[in-house]
This record gives sequence, structure tokens and C-alpha cells, in this order.
Amino acid sequence: MNFLGGSLKVKQLGIWLTAIAFAGASLLVPTPASSTSAAFHVPLIIEVVMAVVSIGGALLFLVGLHSFKVKLRVAYALIAVGMMVYAIALVQLPIFQVLNLFSSWYVAQGWLNLPYDLSAFLLLLGVLRYASLLQARSRLLDPLVIFAVVALAVIVSPLLPHSGNFYGSMGSLIINVALTSISAVLLTFATIGFLIIKRAAGPAYTKALAWSFLGVGLLAFATITTVYFQLNGFTRFYVTSGLFFIPFLTGVACNLRAAVAFNNIARF
Repeated sequence: MNFLGGSLKVKQLGIWLTAIAFAGASLLVPTPASSTSAAFHVPLIIEVVMAVVSIGGALLFLVGLHSFKVKLRVAYALIAVGMMVYAIALVQLPIFQVLNLFSSWYVAQGWLNLPYDLSAFLLLLGVLRYASLLQARSRLLDPLVIFAVVALAVIVSPLLPHSGNFYGSMGSLIINVALTSISAVLLTFATIGFLIIKRAAGPAYTKALAWSFLGVGLLAFATITTVYFQLNGFTRFYVTSGLFFIPFLTGVACNLRAAVAFNNIARF
């Protein structure tokens, strides 16, 4: 996958081919004795594809930064780094799937969620800076409003009705649900921000911002569903069949298209 040369179409194709190659290689991983081949490999394949596509999209964002004006470059850099951190967070999933570590202390103590929170925070910072540069003002993007909603989500989400405890203790459940709800709220505000920016930006940015809106919006939705399954267990068919990962995969695919669209802007 060569990011220094070649057309954007070639780079995008290279990312998908790399994802497919790694996904195919993941079939060589032995199925644990406690699982079936389908239950183990279907989520693993999707997790691998998500990770590779997300890394590729983040790299495309990064390599296109030099063509933008300095003020805009900072906003794009925050968004790009946020996407890179998200990609790193996704890399955890296939590793934990292979090593069967989803019941480990790292997950139980909530550490798995911290990269997602950092990613969402950086994405939102980039969106807020972008909106500020365009003077796209909205009360929904007021930092105090965002902070208040985040605080409310942290307090309320662990109190929602739940039918199981995947984490073993109530303290671990509270930590994981609270941390995931932070990501969900920040990504939701970032989605709203992209929509507000799209309305204020020039026509050249419409396509790129539309893809970003869809991508981050799907990740926000997927993260909200994660809160539900944290409260009710990850053993249902929607999760074990791999359907749970489809909104995440579609979201990172949309972000890859956004990265291509932003690079196209930078070239003209």
C-alpha cells in the first residue's frame, strides 16, 4: 500500500485489497475449543477489515494535510489523528479475539474503551475548530452543552436497566458503560458538527463533509448499541453473528471515502 505515489483510486483499492488479504489470512487462525468456526472467524474477519480500512483512511487524511491552509490544517490534523487513534483502538479487537482476552482485566477495568474516548475527543476538537473557522455557530456545539451532556450520560448510563453483567462486578460494569457512553456522546456531537459545517462550507467541501457525517454518525450509532450490549451481555445472535460490527465497518468505510474526497479537494 503505497501512500507516496499513485492515484487516489489506486490507493483506495490498495487499502481494500490489503484488508481482504489480512481477512483471508485470519482464517488460518485456529478456532478455540470453546467456540465454533463461524462464531469465531466471522467477527474476526470483520474486525480485521475494520482495522485495516480505518488505518488506511486515517493515513489518507494525514497525507493530504500539506495541501490545506495552515488554519484548516490544524482542524484536519485533529480529525486525522482522531481517526488514527480510532484505528489503533480497532486493532485491539482482532488481537483480543485471537487471544481470547475479552474477559481479561484490561477489558474488565475499562482500559479497552480509553482509546475510543481519546479518538472521539480529538475528532470533536477538530470539528469544533473547523466550525469556528467557518463561523458556523450553534448552541449544540457550545462546550458547556457538550460537557453537560457527557456528564449526564456518565451518571445515567450505568443506571439503565440491565439483564446481565459481562464484566463480573458491578464496578467494572459501571466503568465500561460510563466510558463507552462518553465516546457515544462525543461522536454524536461530532456528527452534528459535521452537518453544521456542511451547511456553512463551500460546495467543494460538500461531498467530503457528507461522507464524514455518515461515517462518524454510523460510529456514534454503533457505539450507542455497544452500551446496550454492555448492559445486557454480548451473547446474542446479533453480536455472535457479526451483525454487531456492520455499522462500525460501514462507518470506517464512509470515513475512507471522506478521506479520498478531502484529498480530491486538496488537489484542486
